[in-house]
Amino acid sequence: MRNLLPDLKLLEYSEDKKSGEINAAVLFVDISGFTSMTRKLMEQGKEGAEILSEMMNRLFSPLIDSVYDHGGFITNFAGDAFTAVFKNDNGLSAAAVALEMIEFFKLNPVFEYSRFSFSLSAKTGISKGVLKWISVPNNGPEHFFFYGKAIDEAAEAEHVCKANDISVTSEVFDIIKSYGDFEVKECGVFLLSLNLKPDDTPLVSEYDYEILSRFIPRSVLDHNITGEFREVVSVFMSYEIAEEADNIENTLSFFASEIQRYGGYISGFDFGDKGATVLALFGAPVSYEDNLERALNCLMKMRKNTPVRFRSGVTEGTVYAGFTGTERRAAYTALGDNVNLSARLMMVAPMDSDWILGKAAEKAGKEYELAEKGKHRFKGIDEEIDVFSVLNRHEKEGKVSFKTAMTGRQKELNEAVSIIQRSFDDSKLRVHAIYGEAGIGKSRLVYEITKKISQQCQKCQILHFSTDTILRQSMNIFNGFFQKFFKQSDTLSENENRDNFERVWDSISVEISSGKEEFETTKPYISALAGLVIKGSVYEILDAKSRYENTLFAIGDFFEILSGIFPMVLIFDDLHAIDKDSLEGFRTMMKKLNSSAVAVLILSRLKDDGTKPDFSLAEADCELSELIMDRLSATDIPVFVENVLEGRSSPELNEFVYKRSAGNPFFVEQLLFYMKENDYI
Repeated sequence: MRNLLPDLKLLEYSEDKKSGEINAAVLFVDISGFTSMTRKLMEQGKEGAEILSEMMNRLFSPLIDSVYDHGGFITNFAGDAFTAVFKNDNGLSAAAVALEMIEFFKLNPVFEYSRFSFSLSAKTGISKGVLKWISVPNNGPEHFFFYGKAIDEAAEAEHVCKANDISVTSEVFDIIKSYGDFEVKECGVFLLSLNLKPDDTPLVSEYDYEILSRFIPRSVLDHNITGEFREVVSVFMSYEIAEEADNIENTLSFFASEIQRYGGYISGFDFGDKGATVLALFGAPVSYEDNLERALNCLMKMRKNTPVRFRSGVTEGTVYAGFTGTERRAAYTALGDNVNLSARLMMVAPMDSDWILGKAAEKAGKEYELAEKGKHRFKGIDEEIDVFSVLNRHEKEGKVSFKTAMTGRQKELNEAVSIIQRSFDDSKLRVHAIYGEAGIGKSRLVYEITKKISQQCQKCQILHFSTDTILRQSMNIFNGFFQKFFKQSDTLSENENRDNFERVWDSISVEISSGKEEFETTKPYISALAGLVIKGSVYEILDAKSRYENTLFAIGDFFEILSGIFPMVLIFDDLHAIDKDSLEGFRTMMKKLNSSAVAVLILSRLKDDGTKPDFSLAEADCELSELIMDRLSATDIPVFVENVLEGRSSPELNEFVYKRSAGNPFFVEQLLFYMKENDYI
């Protein structure tokens, strides 16, 4: 099993000791040419990923072996750089390792594999002093963080190097100058050779699965792919932090818990040439459909809830995601231009801002308010790039629209409309559940259903409930609904939000012909779900259990009263991801609405085993119908292609699109748009 940790024994880590300091020599190594190698091999697809994995193993194996053979250990990898530590070393062991590394690069200036060749070299900096460390606990894995003067000075020494240079600090030079040859320049002191070989004992640093799982997510430990190219959102953050242990622990614990809560992976906390930084990956090793949304929501949540000043750079694109290193010492991370670009974007962003560019900015602009920050030039990119600052998320208003007409599904459309109309006619609750995979067209079908119903019944109300598939916090489906329904916003003051709530509440109240008293009793609970607690209300004085039970009743009563004003279509999106408490609220609603002019549309995916989620609607005494949406057939594709391309189609194109999309409507549409925009058709 790969060793994915620094050496716990040399750090004297234990359950009772999760921070400390050691006297050590520090070696900072930066490999040049790595980025261009990664970029070139990324152009080769799967073959390139396999070659890169092999090249990295050949590259890192002798470097890592040299560190551990001389009794050192690697604290962390940072892209094409890493930091090695030699406990109680006066600098001689670190110097011997640096010379071995540089000799390796001089003997192997060009790495060749198959038809590819790459020029590589290294720059190294050596310091000596006190190295501080802390293991940060949170609800997930612990994270190591190394910091102190020795770390800073090693990174600073490396900065004055050219290819295959070894720069040492003045303190290291004073101690080992009699053991070797040095060149003193205005910019620093450089090691040329040693005439004394240190007598080091090799370090064996091995851990079992149980120990590793305390520090490394199981998604990484169980990852059986050495490396792959995949779409990832890279978030590079730098932050201001004092070097007191308590302050570091609190700050890093907060960052770690929020990033992990939103589905991100922490590639590492680092304190090096870019200051205190953290690289968070959204999309590796675990990917979601909404990686960018998760990343930006996480940043906004952290910015809102911490006094720590930080800045970030956000990019999205293809990276090499996998293990850097060897069995002896490795780390799971991401490499490539997009990761490097997020780091460089972070460095030019001012503190207290989140900057974004490229594909990520284009996608984010649809959901978030962005401010233009002009064109910027970045290392490795010929052209200037438009940069934006992420301000906040748009309030979602208005109706969804689609670029093309719906293809097929006419039978399903008519059936759903008929079900809704019958509910309006006989005031009997009906639930129509629509199941299907992502992109299969559930939302598109519902759009057509609601458009047709709105034309037939202009007095009906169509209300949308969306499950938060990211955090899945208690009652999130009702929190989100009532916040929108009562026009609540993070950008408004508390008084403005209260005024909005009261205006909407009063507009409903005047329409109620019977049940006003019951309606008013729901107000403290509905208000709380919208994010406003009414001071002095019964909600405040109830215990947690009573508050929860009364909230469920209030949800049911509220919508039952609403259904007496106008017929309703209630649309519940992503109900497969509903949290336990929201599900209880949903069930309570259904029981209260069983004799109302209400139709409910459920949008859900099937479970991984192909079975339907259990929403337990038996007690609601309602008529339940179900639809499982299949992929488009080959005979559906020509019509779909003609809709998108306005009549341009051919048997060859239809076959190509069908095979590449596997009949998924969303993939069909996106593929056609891409081909059209890039003049492939």
